[in-house]
Amino acid sequence: MSRSSYSSVLPVEVQERIKNIDNIYKISNVKLAPINKSYPLVSSETPRAEIYFPSDSVFTFRNAILEAEIKFNHRGNAGATAANNHTQSVYPPRYALASLIEEINVYINGISVSSTKRYNYIYNWIKDWIQTFDVEMNDGLNEVRDPSILHQKPSGGTMAGRVVPRRGYPVSAWDNDAANNDINARMKDKYHLNLGDSIGFFGEGSSKIINTAILGEVKLELVFTSQIASCMLGSAVPANGHIFHNAASALNRTLTVDAETKGADAGNTTGAIAFARNNVENATAYRTMGDCGVNTESASSATRTGAIDPNDRGAVVADVNNTYEIRDIVLHLEAFQFKTSEYYDTMGALVERNAYKYHFKRYVLQTDSATTNRQIDYRLVVNSECVNYVLPVSALLVMIHFHNQ
Repeated sequence: MSRSSYSSVLPVEVQERIKNIDNIYKISNVKLAPINKSYPLVSSETPRAEIYFPSDSVFTFRNAILEAEIKFNHRGNAGATAANNHTQSVYPPRYALASLIEEINVYINGISVSSTKRYNYIYNWIKDWIQTFDVEMNDGLNEVRDPSILHQKPSGGTMAGRVVPRRGYPVSAWDNDAANNDINARMKDKYHLNLGDSIGFFGEGSSKIINTAILGEVKLELVFTSQIASCMLGSAVPANGHIFHNAASALNRTLTVDAETKGADAGNTTGAIAFARNNVENATAYRTMGDCGVNTESASSATRTGAIDPNDRGAVVADVNNTYEIRDIVLHLEAFQFKTSEYYDTMGALVERNAYKYHFKRYVLQTDSATTNRQIDYRLVVNSECVNYVLPVSALLVMIHFHNQ
């Protein structure tokens, strides 16, 4: 008789306890957007965003996801003799969104309680130190743990609607469709940062729960870096010569072209295939450019010179400014809604006894000047700070008035 054949009935007391627990709270999803922001935010302006948390609410940061749509301006090709259907792209840095945040500040009732400057540097150091180098996608988030392995979902072309890998910082496909170019060439995508797994106030606090009924008005301020140098510059488009993809199908077309293109050797013979393979090696200096992510029929050649047909030549002009743009910043949170008064009674008792404390880590990056015999030194100082509660002005006035009576 299998175990599943036995009936399992919990004692009445346990069933009642489960029902009581189930009725304590429910979880609702909350989306918070910055106030008074007109998009796009341009990196050259050192943009910032301010997000206010709703008052009298209880939030958990276990699944707090900061999301932003980012687009990086492309750098064009090598000019009039280069392939006109490819361009050089700027890739997001490692950890993407986290590496583009220069500073994170947290304010409670207008008072600064946490300020992490050079957040992008510290985040990278801490994550590389304490985590393994697992670069795969995590829980569906686009955190870009390795920018040389990206995934896109083109909106047009032969790969529309598919998840396409881009490996090795390749050149990008370019056509006359602006939407396609934003995705393929400018890396437009939704990028994420898990605040609950970050550093500092939200990710390394003594609790994953924030109660704004106790703390008061909580504001998160994000300052983005203006340094495009923090991003990765992809492969350049050669001034002369075709782009040979790393995709098997593209290389296969090169290795199986007609016999007359190869010379005296008949098609698909050992000599012919070796000839074609040598052409690829000659044109690519024994390396390929990576996966472009979109099939491009006109950018493969089996001729030894790799000469481009005049119809496939032409300049692709780089975007005017070497910047990136940010749109649609959203902080996804989970909020608790308690159905009974037990939680609020307990938290109220903690506040009355001055026992409520929220501990978190604070990082300070100190930079020493370079000398004639050494490079610049960086020192990272870590300490622990604590917030108990800050009474809002209205509550403070009520207390003073009550005391005077």
